[in-house]
Amino acid sequence: MDEFDHPGEATEFGLTIALTIFAGGLCMLVSFLAFSEAAQIGPAVGEIVSFDPRNGPRYWSQPGILAVVVSAGDQAEAHQQRSCRLMPSIMAAHGGSLVVEAKETTRPPSFRVHWSGRRTDIGPADCGRSADLTLRLVQLRALTIVAGGHGQGLF
Repeated sequence: MDEFDHPGEATEFGLTIALTIFAGGLCMLVSFLAFSEAAQIGPAVGEIVSFDPRNGPRYWSQPGILAVVVSAGDQAEAHQQRSCRLMPSIMAAHGGSLVVEAKETTRPPSFRVHWSGRRTDIGPADCGRSADLTLRLVQLRALTIVAGGHGQGLF
């Protein structure tokens, strides 16, 4: 302090350093929280999207959702596998469910799901009664909306 009771430059400099470190730490904390939220996008592994025929078929005016059928033995050959079509209105009318089995945090996120039900489409593009599929986040969200939401697995 000087003769007029004013703090010296050293005290002001120390306060500036302390506030800068605090602000930097706060920015890092917010960044880490944002990144952890980004990893949580979409449903979690084990969640079920259920199509209940008792609730009646939902309206779906868009063309079907194309899904890649993944063989159970080798995920690396997914690009060589066939595609099938998911029609949410048909899935809702006949019943069935999608179980999220794996989640890839790619951009955009993709999910490996297991379909079990009567049918996904009318015609040759039907995925069958049971299939392992790969879906992008937007596709899975569309199916979830038509089904009325998703919930935790029963396992």
